[in-house]
Amino acid sequence: MKRLFIISILIWITGITNAQQIPINDQYFTNGYFTNPAKAGSETSTNAFLFNRQQWTGIQGSPQTSIFSIDGLTHKKKIGLGLLISNDKDNIFNRTSAYGTYAYNLKITDNQKITMAASAGLMNVNISFNDIKGEKSDLLLLSTDANKTNFDANFGVNYSFKNLEVGLVAYQLAGTHFHYAEETAGKAINYQLIQHFFGIVSYHYSAIPDILTVTPSVIVRSSLGITPQIEASVFTKYKRKLWANLGWRQNACGYLSLGGIFYDNIIIGGTYEYNIGSIAKFSGSSFEVMIGYRFGKVPNSSSTISDISNSDIEQLKTIAQQQSEKIDNLISVNKTLNSTIQTNKEQISSVKEEIDRMKNSSFRTPSDEKQIEQFKKTHEVKSFSGNDHPDSTNSSFNQSKYCVIVGAYKTIKNAKLGQKILKREIKLKTYLIKKPGSSFYFIATDFFDNLKEVNAEYKRLKSLNVEELINGNAWVYSTK
Repeated sequence: MKRLFIISILIWITGITNAQQIPINDQYFTNGYFTNPAKAGSETSTNAFLFNRQQWTGIQGSPQTSIFSIDGLTHKKKIGLGLLISNDKDNIFNRTSAYGTYAYNLKITDNQKITMAASAGLMNVNISFNDIKGEKSDLLLLSTDANKTNFDANFGVNYSFKNLEVGLVAYQLAGTHFHYAEETAGKAINYQLIQHFFGIVSYHYSAIPDILTVTPSVIVRSSLGITPQIEASVFTKYKRKLWANLGWRQNACGYLSLGGIFYDNIIIGGTYEYNIGSIAKFSGSSFEVMIGYRFGKVPNSSSTISDISNSDIEQLKTIAQQQSEKIDNLISVNKTLNSTIQTNKEQISSVKEEIDRMKNSSFRTPSDEKQIEQFKKTHEVKSFSGNDHPDSTNSSFNQSKYCVIVGAYKTIKNAKLGQKILKREIKLKTYLIKKPGSSFYFIATDFFDNLKEVNAEYKRLKSLNVEELINGNAWVYSTK
């Protein structure tokens, strides 16, 4: 009866160990490299993590897992490298392994990327037969602890399309056998690494841009001969600094993970699992604790690839496209302005040539200059607009007292050309004044009732460089 009891205990322990040869952890969205080799180098910084899990704390000899990992990108940002060392103790089984990882990132399109990775290393499996209580001589058990080291390999894939992400992992692909024997006693035991499989589908949703990201996910775990286990969770992240992950694992537990990034480089997280089902009555709770460090200067948490959701990337692309369109529009406007400037330069050049021709055709002799000076002293003159005949009287002028003279010309043709230039270039309305017996036509502005007003007009015209457009100097004229 005792023999049957011990054999039953050994079978039960072995069955649990086979189902959990790959240790479980709830830190996929904090450090995906724990679970998927394809997550090696998924961030721009080099990251190191320490992790410990205590499962079913109410059961003696329950699973305990410790992991150290470090991973990062190469300078080309296409290749991720990683190292993962773990120890998984499950009753009489103690597994210690070390894996090196090589991950290659392949960009398919702007919205699609796939990463493939392989991990290979050594695993040491120690079976503590000395911890089994009973009459071992009656069983097919070794009399002392057994220890073996052998090769092991894992393969992972991670695919992302816009906001959707899919990860697949195959563990213990070699199906390695560990053979333990005591030839003198004629006893032998085989321990085999069973292929395990992991799959996850997640969708990154930016609930509040730059503030709150929500990522629901579905996970499936399975191994050869074991019924697949379903898991669902919702991971939320606040300002890329603090996070919470609420999940449920089929026939196992519900869990809550909390964590955050502190001082830009330190990452701390933990998980509490509340067991459900028949095992919950005696198993106790499960706990996880994780601490990590980002090497190198990290400007802000948004610099990591894994933290930036595809919706954020799409938003950045939209902003970049809008900015590009604005730049194209500015380039077009600039071309138009350059063309306008060139046209204006040509027009200015044409105006200057026109003014120069007008000035050259209005050459003044000393006698002409004397006549102009005498005109400035005249108090009463006949006035008229540029559209009237020189001898017609303008009544508005007779009622005014002051004006500004902006040009003097010997011919009515040149005088009217001067009026035209002033009207076109500075929008100035003018009149022509000609003293009886004088050979000059004077261009005058509107008339004012007092010196203050006419002086303001005179200063305004000077500020417009009116003398560059006329033949002669501008001066204030009085009808008195």
